[in-house]
Amino acid sequence: MSKNIVLLSGSPRKGGNTDMLAAAFIEGAQAAGKNIANPLATILSAAMMFEYAFELKEEAELIRQAVDASMNAGVVTEDISLKEGKVHSTSQVGDWIVNYIKG
Repeated sequence: MSKNIVLLSGSPRKGGNTDMLAAAFIEGAQAAGKNIANPLATILSAAMMFEYAFELKEEAELIRQAVDASMNAGVVTEDISLKEGKVHSTSQVGDWIVNYIKG
């Protein structure tokens, strides 16, 4: 099975009167509809949006902490999993992060 390239950060682009935040991810078409795509780059891009577009720095930090905690707990998709055994789906990772944020 080939691996996809996964970048775990987003990219803020400032210019003129418009700021743009772009999710940094590369997923193959083979992931479409299979609940296996890694959501972390998109979630981290949302954190950047909270920080830079909405000036909600505390909320952005909480999102980043949730992503860090999911990685430390091994709640990640197969493409970045370091542990043998349990593989988490896109929705499982997303649900875990939501529950972390909710406390």
